[in-house]
Amino acid sequence: MVMTAKFNRQLGKRLIASFATASLFLAGCSSDSTDTKVTPRVVVFGESLVDVGTFGYKYTIQGSVKTGASSNKVFPEVIAASLGANQPCAYFRSSDDGTSYTNTTGCTGFGVGGGRILHPLATSPKSLPVQFDAATSAIGSYTNDDLVVISISGNDGADLIGAYFAFAQGSREGFIALTSNLLGSSAVTALLNTDPTGAAVGGVYMTALATKTYDLVKTKVLDKGANKVLLANSPKLTVTPRLAIALGQQQAAALLFDTWVKAYNAQLAVKFAPEPRVAIFDLYALTDTFATSPGTYNFTNWRDASCPPAGADASGPTYNLERCTEAAANDYIASGPTGPISGTKLTGSITGFVYSDNFHPTPRGHEIAGQVALDLINAKGWATR
Repeated sequence: MVMTAKFNRQLGKRLIASFATASLFLAGCSSDSTDTKVTPRVVVFGESLVDVGTFGYKYTIQGSVKTGASSNKVFPEVIAASLGANQPCAYFRSSDDGTSYTNTTGCTGFGVGGGRILHPLATSPKSLPVQFDAATSAIGSYTNDDLVVISISGNDGADLIGAYFAFAQGSREGFIALTSNLLGSSAVTALLNTDPTGAAVGGVYMTALATKTYDLVKTKVLDKGANKVLLANSPKLTVTPRLAIALGQQQAAALLFDTWVKAYNAQLAVKFAPEPRVAIFDLYALTDTFATSPGTYNFTNWRDASCPPAGADASGPTYNLERCTEAAANDYIASGPTGPISGTKLTGSITGFVYSDNFHPTPRGHEIAGQVALDLINAKGWATR
């Protein structure tokens, strides 16, 4: 892959600092009849897409209240509501932005914004293994009526992309350390000797990351008794506003990063193909449809964020979702600013936008994701027994 010095400098600055993307369990009442509705329990694992309120708000536009039954739903809550389950509440709670956490007995929302498959702080609730272990301790083994939905890989992919741009600018240590943590230093060295650009390392890393995901789900969820697991693959990261701003017209870079994401998703599909207890929720396909055929879901703007910017940094506009209410977002759109990506005047309301900020969906985006996931759940026959 050929990069100009300008490309390296501009995108590196934007991407190094800018990247920050659950699982659902349905366990319910038993019934002696077959093909009848069950009332499930919902348990959530993962990152910001499925965080139901760890930090006192959700990673979307805020409703009349920020968490709880009357708040705007993230997609696991859409699934829970449609299946007649109790809404999951946040098991991990933090009032100091993650410096410390408390545990909330009875809550089954284990997803935490900033969650990763491989988190640098292995004991943090942002680490997927920690979430899985906490659930095992808190709720015990799973029953036949439990549905597990996991969404976790977006931040891991973003970390890799950010580290790669630093690598391309000459700051090699972070990329090598990140990939060596999973692949081993000798394997990374061998790959770099073959392909000094580091492009091959990214693909191998993402493939191994999918295998790691499989191992964690197998040992910490399936082997604990779960029989119904809805696992989201990686969204299409290159169509998010954050990456769209950073990449601009650099199509070669976009294609490379998309190849890495596809490598993760392909390996995930291969590993779980023989496993009837797992269904892959194709979040990549959904986010691709949002971008390439937004009219399918009556979106009018899939490029720009609908929340007002709170500031700016090297990666572009910054946002504060905790303070972004429906009223604030609609007022911002109505003021007619020019979208930083589309380059056109923003119109309409938040219902026409895919993204809240530069990385997270609007409530309507979550509603659609929840409905698509429900179609898969129903196709598997998991909503009845």
